Amino acid sequence: MNNNNRTGVVDDSETVTSNAAQPNIICKCLKKRKVMWITFTIIALAIIIAVPIFICKIKKTSSEETSTTEETTIEITTGD
Repeated sequence: MNNNNRTGVVDDSETVTSNAAQPNIICKCLKKRKVMWITFTIIALAIIIAVPIFICKIKKTSSEETSTTEETTIEITTGD
């Protein structure tokens, strides 16, 4: 006697075949995405660190150029 509380269902069992390639494809996709985010993060951090350094270098160079523009006079005396 079959007592499974379902009416009108004769046999709903199906054979399910596992596709092992699909999880492999998902893993590869996630690995690629992870590598892409790591690369993006490294590039972004490098830019965030490099920009202030370049700004400081440019400001130091421009302030040194203004301070070194002093006038010098040379006097030549002859013994006549």
